Amino acid sequence: MPEMEPTEEEYQYEHDSQEVEDESMRAKNEQSARPFFSLLSFLMAVICLAIFLTKPLDSITGVLVLFGVLIFGIGGMLLLERKPAQKHHVSSTDIKVTAKPGLP
Repeated sequence: MPEMEPTEEEYQYEHDSQEVEDESMRAKNEQSARPFFSLLSFLMAVICLAIFLTKPLDSITGVLVLFGVLIFGIGGMLLLERKPAQKHHVSSTDIKVTAKPGLP
């Protein structure tokens, strides 16, 4: 006996439920990856600071190493902030705009 193909509504429901699962999985993975990358960034900042403090550097190299300390430190702090996963932008084809009569 041949199986019936899913109707358009059933197919759309399955597709929507898969999108919701994908979004929740992506948000969960992003939240678990943030502490790792922030720790990595702080480690790089500490390494740059150790290089700056222990080795005699000329002025340009010292400024670059201090710049690395600042950039990696700020990057680690930004990664530690708990922001939700960014949402995808809705494409212009999905938006339906209706004009009110009488408006230019």
